[in-house]
Amino acid sequence: MKIQPGNITLGELLIRKNLIIVPRYQRDYAWDNDEIHDYIDDIKKLYPTYLEDPSVLPQLAARSPKRHFFGSIVCAEKFWPNSTDKFYEVIDGQQRLATSILLLHKIVNGFKNLAEKALLSTPLDQSASDLAKSYAEQIRTTYLFNNLTINDQPTKVSKLKLNEYDNTVFQGICEGNDIALDHDARESHKRIKNASNILDRSLIQPILKNKIDSIETKIQNLLKLHSCIINDLHIIHLVTHSNEDAYRLFTVLNDRGRSLHTGDLLRTLTLELLEQDTDKQNEAEKKWEKILSGKQSDIEKFLQDYYVSHKGQRAPIREFYDFFKEEFFKVPPTPPLSEENVTIVFNQIAHLENENAYHELIMEGEWPYQDSSVEEWYKNRLFLLTKVLKHTLCVPLLLSAKSSLTEKKFLQIVLILDKFVIRYINVVHNRPAKLEKIYLKYCVQLRKNPESFKIKDFVSELKELIRINAPEDVFIRKLKELEYSKIDSKQNATIRYLLTTINSNYTWFNSGAKGNPKPEKILIFDIINTTIEHIYPDNSNPKDPLLEPYKNKLGNLSIWSPADNQSVANDPYEKKKEKYSHSQIELNREIARLYPVWDSASVIKREISIIDMIVKSFKI
Repeated sequence: MKIQPGNITLGELLIRKNLIIVPRYQRDYAWDNDEIHDYIDDIKKLYPTYLEDPSVLPQLAARSPKRHFFGSIVCAEKFWPNSTDKFYEVIDGQQRLATSILLLHKIVNGFKNLAEKALLSTPLDQSASDLAKSYAEQIRTTYLFNNLTINDQPTKVSKLKLNEYDNTVFQGICEGNDIALDHDARESHKRIKNASNILDRSLIQPILKNKIDSIETKIQNLLKLHSCIINDLHIIHLVTHSNEDAYRLFTVLNDRGRSLHTGDLLRTLTLELLEQDTDKQNEAEKKWEKILSGKQSDIEKFLQDYYVSHKGQRAPIREFYDFFKEEFFKVPPTPPLSEENVTIVFNQIAHLENENAYHELIMEGEWPYQDSSVEEWYKNRLFLLTKVLKHTLCVPLLLSAKSSLTEKKFLQIVLILDKFVIRYINVVHNRPAKLEKIYLKYCVQLRKNPESFKIKDFVSELKELIRINAPEDVFIRKLKELEYSKIDSKQNATIRYLLTTINSNYTWFNSGAKGNPKPEKILIFDIINTTIEHIYPDNSNPKDPLLEPYKNKLGNLSIWSPADNQSVANDPYEKKKEKYSHSQIELNREIARLYPVWDSASVIKREISIIDMIVKSFKI
């Protein structure tokens, strides 16, 4: 396999005569907000270096470029039929190319905008207008289009052509056309339009709308932004002469058709670092096999949570590998390593393997301690937290806690979160940003100085969030608004969570609800398969106009096993009451005991009681 590798700038690739074509079978445009914002962040890191240069740029490349590695572009070089002209068929790297072309077109449109404004200025500035037009045309002819002869006619052809599904929309948006996309439009088309809008809003408009700069300064600043893309973005351009060779290379770089991920890169890095110690290298390879054996999304989630758990902050998505390597494998980059550094690398891999096992358990809601003395009811609260409420934001904190604390303290954290999350997020619907800051703070403390961790300090900070953002009156109001939904499974999970919990706390509540809840731990609900019971039937026939408005409210809801619920679901209350009286569910027996009839007054009275039990059960 013959490969022509080249370390070149993006501008050096685009200035070539070869058109760049994404084949029909390649994936659609895939970058969403995160990738676009990471790309913009890269450009913003380069752009200030131009602004710091006091000289006015007389030409497009009037400054020593600042190198920024932009990734690899894998291509198969081919000839046009019956021609000696060549083109590149892109095998990997189309997302980076397409996004850069979008931005270059936005810069061209920016120059055109400034050219028009110069002609409308007072006094009219013909020279500035001509300069802006010349830059726009120079970028188009040099980097965005090629002149080809097609059917004996000179034709201007776009330098980059996406696959047949995306190309028409892509070219239209590049040219500044107002492409209308309806709700059913192809997702990749929406992503292209979204990317174009974000690039314009984040990079172009701040220059054009600057109220202080003159038109001449704005022209220079657009030119500087252009130079960031053309001169500073460096790529590894890998060219083969056949699709077979290109895809063989692509297979090396992209396992099973997906981009190399952090785990793959770390595995390659560390095994190379252990080259001199065959035994450790072989053992490390086995450990990586275990770490990388799951779904790719789960592997990435673990590595991100592991990083957060140690650093107390998140790393940029596109630079995650570099951040991770710098934090956990910071050793001399060139083998051979010292024996001490070999041991450091190997032990870090072993630590990753151990914590990956803990992470898998926590994510599945399984208790991460062997030979545990904790009762099953309490263990189940972890399952409810991560699998039913799907609150995985706390996983880095729990990972730190598992690695640093005793089982008793780990349990205390789980039980506090059990009460806090349902109230703060699921019922009151607060955004998690402030909560995450607390998690991140304690992640680091638990890693660096676990002896200093005090559960009361952690609880105190959560209480302050409750006081400010989810006080009791707001909690009660939101509970009154909470309703069963036929389409919102998350909302129904919240209702099941609340009702099963207060059912477990029923005896404690009726004994005066003093101190912390004391649940009856004999019955552990299979909450996923527990169904919500409508006391006044959801599909009552005939309908009661006085009860219809209340049928989905907490006061009219209870819980059943699926079989029981189906057997009485639409029966009138007189028939249901007998079934309730023999139920293993305390809440159902209470209904039969306290409510001889079921009317609107009964629903209101029971709602007050249910909410009171919830408030007391979930008090921090």
